[in-house]
Amino acid sequence: MKSSKFYSYLIIYLLLLFKAGFFFVESFARYTNIFLMVLVFWYLTVIKRRGLNKVAVIFAALTMFLELLTFVLKGFPEVEFFISCIVNLVLVVLVVSSIDLNHFKCAFSDINYVICIASLICFLLHFIGLPLYQICPLLINSHGEGGYFALFSIPRVEFSEWATYRIQGIYWEPGAFQFFIIVSAIIDLYRDSYSGQKRFFRIIIYVLTAILTFSTTGIIGSILVLFLYVYKVRKDTVVPLVTFASFIFLVIIYGLIDEDSYFYYSLFGKLNSINESYAYGSSSNESAEVRMNAFVYVLDEFRNSPIVGIGQSGNVELTRKGVAMTTFTPLNIFAFYGILLGLLHVIGITLVMRFKNKPFLEALLVFCILTLSTVSEQLAFNPILMCFSAYGYAAYMPLYKRRINPQVI
Repeated sequence: MKSSKFYSYLIIYLLLLFKAGFFFVESFARYTNIFLMVLVFWYLTVIKRRGLNKVAVIFAALTMFLELLTFVLKGFPEVEFFISCIVNLVLVVLVVSSIDLNHFKCAFSDINYVICIASLICFLLHFIGLPLYQICPLLINSHGEGGYFALFSIPRVEFSEWATYRIQGIYWEPGAFQFFIIVSAIIDLYRDSYSGQKRFFRIIIYVLTAILTFSTTGIIGSILVLFLYVYKVRKDTVVPLVTFASFIFLVIIYGLIDEDSYFYYSLFGKLNSINESYAYGSSSNESAEVRMNAFVYVLDEFRNSPIVGIGQSGNVELTRKGVAMTTFTPLNIFAFYGILLGLLHVIGITLVMRFKNKPFLEALLVFCILTLSTVSEQLAFNPILMCFSAYGYAAYMPLYKRRINPQVI
């Protein structure tokens, strides 16, 4: 691997680890932010010898202006949160300026593919009663939860004590991991450099890992990814027929599983609890209730302030009302800072996904899969997601298009 490619992969890995990783996302943030910014700036100026991408700078400036507008009207957040907003936007500008869109997508999916492999190995070691990963450094987060830092996987101590081991990669929880799996799977579905067999094998790894997160959205999303794969290659090979038949077989087996099992609960149990919460005003499942509240309460607040949003002060107020986590990202994108900033970011993501180049049904399926993968986690204005938004605009500008040849995701 060339040094330039190595450093770009390192940057994206650290971006994932520091901004979405278990323990790292909340610990030593001021140090990891400085280290990552210095590394990306060095890569941009010394290795790539480029200047800042003007489109990315404009995107960051608009984002900061609209965030400031919300802060002025709704109340300024704590200094640490405000500085974090600035740091995240600086990182987005530096990453988009130094790493081309196609290379960013390839590195993003390649790294998450390795994370999936490492996580499956840790799962297998746990399953056979040989948890060798426990020799790795033990990390303890602010909630007192522990995980073994095995570089591309951080198996949780708590999960090993459950009847079922949940895979979460390097991320803060399994529900977050499934988002990165699903996005990587969609990227791989549209990588022209892959042969049919290589693409099929990688999709199977993604789907298997997503299922073993025991995340409801991850399980549903992985099933939809399989449908998307079948739709795309149905004319080329018999593999889709085998895949679809295998899927039907798994569904039949799944239906015969004991309703008291964790696997059954992970998909149907939470959905039933959400239905109970809607019908009777309460739920026996805390996870389902939190996600229901994350939508209902945030929507109520957003209706009162749709232009500038509720701001960080509004988010804090929701916590006081009993909404422990505002985890519904599609709504949060609009609710936190208003319609204008929400549209700025959603349009960017839409552009980078190149929906207009896809048949309607295929574009609709991709849109539904991506939306579903974000409904149970708070990813709004995360710098990783903002990078995709910024790339969407940068890839359409003439100055940027001369540098790269953005391929369809």
